[in-house]
Amino acid sequence: MRSVERRLQEILDAAGRVPGAGQAKRLYLRIEPEVLKLGYVATPVDLPLDVVLVQSVDEPADVALFTQHGLDVSPAIWAWRQKHSDGLVLLWAWDNHLGQLHNLHSALAADIVFPSHAYVSDYLSTPMALLGPHLPACSAQWHGGWQETDKRSDRLMAHYVDYPWAGRTRLLSELAREGAWVDARLMSPEDKRPYFGKSSSERLQEWLEHKVSLVLPVDRDLSTRFFDALYAGQIPLLAGDIADLDSVVSPALREDLGIVHVPEMTLKSVQDGYARALTRFNEGGVAGVARRHRFATENHMFKQRIATALACVEDLKAGCLQPRFLVAPGTSGLRLSAP
Repeated sequence: MRSVERRLQEILDAAGRVPGAGQAKRLYLRIEPEVLKLGYVATPVDLPLDVVLVQSVDEPADVALFTQHGLDVSPAIWAWRQKHSDGLVLLWAWDNHLGQLHNLHSALAADIVFPSHAYVSDYLSTPMALLGPHLPACSAQWHGGWQETDKRSDRLMAHYVDYPWAGRTRLLSELAREGAWVDARLMSPEDKRPYFGKSSSERLQEWLEHKVSLVLPVDRDLSTRFFDALYAGQIPLLAGDIADLDSVVSPALREDLGIVHVPEMTLKSVQDGYARALTRFNEGGVAGVARRHRFATENHMFKQRIATALACVEDLKAGCLQPRFLVAPGTSGLRLSAP
């Protein structure tokens, strides 16, 4: 336990050196290069007003944030630590529902770990880093506003990377044969150019051309496409078991926004949900589009997630969140929790 106590004190000391709320913070932000190449995070990055972006690993920084999208980013974290031995390292694990070994390697190198998928985050609890609160995915491809198109298609937007091992594969194949009411496009994992080969503005235009889009989990995850759909003013149609949905957007709020969730990942269930979603879009009209876009931009963009992660550091310093060592089968480790 002494080693754990020493490790915890190191984290607390590093957090204590981060400037407080309202003070300028120098943030070193490292997004996985593979993700940057796809253009999945809009650049220049939209950040909170009190955050100054540090461009180089060699520059002084108050805190570092590494995003992880399934690959092992621990070498990059250790490289940063060699130059900033007393700095605080935050890890935002976007894909912690997949690639658990890579996620765990990365978590062991960090100070505070934020899982994007709370339902499968227990394994990230270790004696080396604090497992922080749930930090869901977000809409990161764009920021700012956009011009509403003259006409949106009634066809259900179902543009997906088709991973052969995923449980949604059969349904996607069935949807691809439903040309009358579905705009389906399936890409192989080896070639994502039909979508990511487009510019950011071209991708956004693709979303703006549809009223309803389908959100299918790979596992039970709430994916970025849910937030992208809201940003584009669409009605997201979610299908299947999505474990974190209620904690991110309550059933009452989903009803107000027109969001439709069907419990079964079947063609019949999706078709029924699509009909309801399309009706809700048409009834809500331009006001509904604006409400969903505003909800996304005010709550679920990259900027807000960064602010939440930094606010967590402030809460740790103020005692609003407290570190504890919890013991449980296979998940013993340091965690942040309310007093």
